[in-house]
Amino acid sequence: MTMETRQFLDSIIENIPNMVFVKDAKDLRFVLFNRAGEELLGRPRSEIIGKTDHDFFPKAEADFFTAKDREVLASGRMLDIPEEPIDTADKGVRILHTKKIAIAGPDGRPAYLLGISEDITDQRRAERMTSDIIAMTTHELRTPLTSIVWGLDLLANSDDLKGKALEVAKLSHGSARFMVRLLNDYLDVVKIESGSVIFKPRALDLSRQVLEAVAAVAPYAAQFGVRYEVRQEAPGARVEADPDRLTQVLSNLLSNGAKFSPRGSTVAVSVQRRPGRTVRVSVADRGPGIPEEFRAKIFQKFAQARVLDPQRKGTGLGLSIAKAIVEKLKGRIGFDSGPEGTSFFFELPELPAP
Repeated sequence: MTMETRQFLDSIIENIPNMVFVKDAKDLRFVLFNRAGEELLGRPRSEIIGKTDHDFFPKAEADFFTAKDREVLASGRMLDIPEEPIDTADKGVRILHTKKIAIAGPDGRPAYLLGISEDITDQRRAERMTSDIIAMTTHELRTPLTSIVWGLDLLANSDDLKGKALEVAKLSHGSARFMVRLLNDYLDVVKIESGSVIFKPRALDLSRQVLEAVAAVAPYAAQFGVRYEVRQEAPGARVEADPDRLTQVLSNLLSNGAKFSPRGSTVAVSVQRRPGRTVRVSVADRGPGIPEEFRAKIFQKFAQARVLDPQRKGTGLGLSIAKAIVEKLKGRIGFDSGPEGTSFFFELPELPAP
């Protein structure tokens, strides 16, 4: 590398607005630290270079950083840490989004660890403030709406109303129930995205979870003349997940498949092992497919691309809820769509055999 090239690269690293650091693989001592890192931690790099995390961070914090570093060096894969707290000299505790990757030496083995950290503290505070306001408003609306649903239910099933009055009562009852479902779904989204939902993961038999979810949703699909066909190709596959939240994902995808399939058709459900020790669950409907121009928005809140009759219409939040949960479980969600059907899928890391 020429001196000019080295100066150019140093200039780029120095002027990147996020904290950039490099540690040696052996002792995890800092060998490079940029200006943004100095400003974030409130320490000159002269106090950092040659030191380790344990020289200036609380032990629990330093142990966490070190454990993640060793994990990256051992696996050779990039590690994305969405949120990690860090103590600074003059800004208190900040929240970072950090990515770490091993840098190989001449012999091909990890020689250094490169990290890039973005300070997302203000962003997270704003998101949580917004989520708290929405959650409070949603909760306050849900209480009176529940009472309205109860009252309209009495009217819609009363022998005292006839003709037009009964028709209006039933229509109002259906609308009020839809509003309650909408508020419940939106409150779920807000709670999951804000991190206020407590996940209790444990080892689960994925095939069994799928079969139980299919049995629970089958009566809903039957009212549209749709049935499920399950194909098990990963017997004994286990994943680490919160059973209630995993069931919520499955129920959303299964009911979605039923809503968009024509009467008399079958929704294909499959469980398959994938490369990289992951397991995929797919739910394929026989509907009209998703328009090309809408595909980038499909997991956004209130997204509904395909036209449904009022009986099948949902809140437009099921897929966004499923996405938020799957990502919290360290998985990924996606879809394949054509002119005659769409297959939604999610993948989760498979646990080793016990």
